[in-house]
Amino acid sequence: MQLSDNQIQFHTSWEEIDAGKFYKFLPLEKALSACKIRSIASNWVELKEDKSTLRAVVNDKVIGVPDDFLYEAIFQRDENNLAPKSIIEKLELQVYIQDFGNKQGDYKSQ
Repeated sequence: MQLSDNQIQFHTSWEEIDAGKFYKFLPLEKALSACKIRSIASNWVELKEDKSTLRAVVNDKVIGVPDDFLYEAIFQRDENNLAPKSIIEKLELQVYIQDFGNKQGDYKSQ
C-alpha cells in the first residue's frame, strides 16, 4: 500500500493488518473475473478429491503434498550422504511443524 510519494508499506498476510486500519485497503478491492472464479472453484474440487493429509502453498497455489514433503524441503549439501527421513521427527525441527496453521503468519484456507 502506498503511504506517500516515497513510502510503500508491504504486507505478506492479512494478519499483519490492524483491524482498525483494514478500511484503508477497501479502495484496492476489485472484482474477480469469471475465469478466476472458475479457476478457484476448480482448484477447490481438486483439493477435495485429493485425500492428502498435508497441503502446501507452492507457486501461489494450494496443493496436496506427500507426507515426506518437509523432508524433501530440507537442504542437504551432500546428496550422497542424505540424512534419514526420521530427521523430521527430531525435536529441533518440531518448532517448524508443531501447530502449523494455527500460528500468526501461517497460511489459512477458508
